Amino acid sequence: ARLDTQIANLETKIEKSGNDAKKWMAQASTNPSAKARAMQCLKMKKQCEQQRDQLMSTQFNLENMAFQQEQAEVTATAVSAMAAGRDQMKAQQQQDSTARLDTQIANLETKIEKSNNDAKKWMAQASTNPSAKARAMQCLKMKKQYEQHRDQLMNTQFNLENMAFQQEQAEVIATAVAAMAAGRDQMKAQQLTLNVESVEKITDDLQDLQAEMQGIQTALAGSALAAAAGDDAELEAEFAKMQEEAELEKVMSGGSALPALSTAAPVALPATAAPAAPAPTAA
Repeated sequence: ARLDTQIANLETKIEKSGNDAKKWMAQASTNPSAKARAMQCLKMKKQCEQQRDQLMSTQFNLENMAFQQEQAEVTATAVSAMAAGRDQMKAQQQQDSTARLDTQIANLETKIEKSNNDAKKWMAQASTNPSAKARAMQCLKMKKQYEQHRDQLMNTQFNLENMAFQQEQAEVIATAVAAMAAGRDQMKAQQLTLNVESVEKITDDLQDLQAEMQGIQTALAGSALAAAAGDDAELEAEFAKMQEEAELEKVMSGGSALPALSTAAPVALPATAAPAAPAPTAA
């Protein structure tokens, strides 16, 4: 935004210098200093145009750098999203495993209850059915196996949940440690920038920069004078072109053409003879 403002200001100065040059050129026939004023305006216009072009190049480089940075941020966001998706898939798999274990444990509980009920039923028939006792013992064996399998699954489920809890706690601790490390590094960086030596160095650098800027301004003033001497021929041509355009505009508007500035020496007028003295009269 600051560059845009500076470029707009230079555009305004360029337009003003061009208009001023035309104004002084129109007064060239009546004002002896008009041509010099017009040439000065043209020099100022050219300097403003050069500075404007430099600022526009700088602005392009800044915008290009911002675009590259934006593209890098988009790429980093995409990579982070992919990593988050991977972690989410792992968490989903863990949740699916826990849910599957819950289902299996519930099925085993149902089988344990059924085996227990079947054992009671066969025990009630033991007095009348010779094989009832064997059937009841078989049901009790199945019940015990189901109970052992259920206990194993419950232990596995506990281990998975405990592992997930430990992982979550580790992430929390890692986040806290990273935050503490970042705070420590920031405090160290601030401490490094606020010591006496750095302040003295900044003061010395400012003094050096001021001296360097003075030297640059002196060099620029000298280079501007040298460049002005080399641009006189080009500016003379531009002035002559603008003068021709002004004369053409005056002719088109109905006026007479501006007289060309004569550089010839003034012509000396012939000397006028003095009148003769009257002749003396006879006495």
